[in-house]
Amino acid sequence: IQTLEELHIHNSLVPLYTTQEDAVPYALDVVVDYPKTELVTYQIENNPVLSNWYFSWHTCQKIGQLDVWHDKKILFLGTPRLFEFFVLQNKARFVSLIDYDNVVIEQLISKYGKRRNVSIECNDINFLEKTSEKYDYVFFDPPWYIDSYISWLGTAAKLVMADGKLVFPLFPYMVRPTASQERNKLFQISRKISKNVFTIPEYLEYDIPSFERNELHHAGIDLRANWKVSDMMVLQGVNDVLEDLRNIQVDTEYLSWKEFNWFGIRWFVKTKTNADNGEGCEVLPLITLPNDSLYLKSPSRRDPKLKLINVLSSKGHGLCVSNTSYFINVMEQVVSFDYAESIDPVWKLFTIDEKSKRIIEDLRGECDD
Repeated sequence: IQTLEELHIHNSLVPLYTTQEDAVPYALDVVVDYPKTELVTYQIENNPVLSNWYFSWHTCQKIGQLDVWHDKKILFLGTPRLFEFFVLQNKARFVSLIDYDNVVIEQLISKYGKRRNVSIECNDINFLEKTSEKYDYVFFDPPWYIDSYISWLGTAAKLVMADGKLVFPLFPYMVRPTASQERNKLFQISRKISKNVFTIPEYLEYDIPSFERNELHHAGIDLRANWKVSDMMVLQGVNDVLEDLRNIQVDTEYLSWKEFNWFGIRWFVKTKTNADNGEGCEVLPLITLPNDSLYLKSPSRRDPKLKLINVLSSKGHGLCVSNTSYFINVMEQVVSFDYAESIDPVWKLFTIDEKSKRIIEDLRGECDD
């Protein structure tokens, strides 16, 4: 402990590597737990289009012990759960969140937006405009795909102070066949753009999002605990050598999806791939099930059947509709009926094949349950 004190690195490392916490020259924060019913990021179901996986509360507590935060200015990119933890623990001098999930952002603003040291913004992290704001720490958690990682890393590198730190997860080797090469590329970039690179293996744990939890359940898999973990990367002293972070072609398919609320569930309809002529579907079925089920078997982009699906939900549904605008019109009529009422009048308003009618009835019945 004496050696660590002399090196002045106790504020980062002692809580991780010693049980003699009484010898640490500062008081460890007392972490207060909150019922999940009081937390915005536990109450809102997750967005499958944006790959919304949130750190577990336990992981947020571990991250909270990495440093002394009272004089720090912190930016959270796509990490609303961690942001909410820091706000509730009142840890930092100033905290700012940028996230693209408008539903989550609206609720966080409603609950925490009036606090003097808090900034909350809905924005696309891939296309943030230049700003003079700089932060001591930037936490970010992109979708686990290499193009998103490089894009978000480029954004974060522009927003951190010269002696500040970037902190982000690094996906495991086995997440997909190309993961090992992609990890190596991220390591190479990290070493090139920063003075110090620090990695803690399997330090971060994720809660299972609502969409995958239902997908697992309907596949007959009921997990007793979280399964997804990642390494944690810490980059310090980011320099100006950012050529590898420029001109990245990011997959922007997420911009094509529009959100609706049906039956109290978040639904997402891909609107830019269909001939939405507003006519009926006398020839093609209105709805088909590429997975022979209302639910996806996996949220992974590597699933080839996902390319056929243009309707998703926060409960894990995956449908293919032949005409999205027509489908939306039908569903708006369906959800206008009370659950106890028959929706037979809806069928008189639209031309719908019998199989699609049964699927809509099944959806309505499941949501009623």
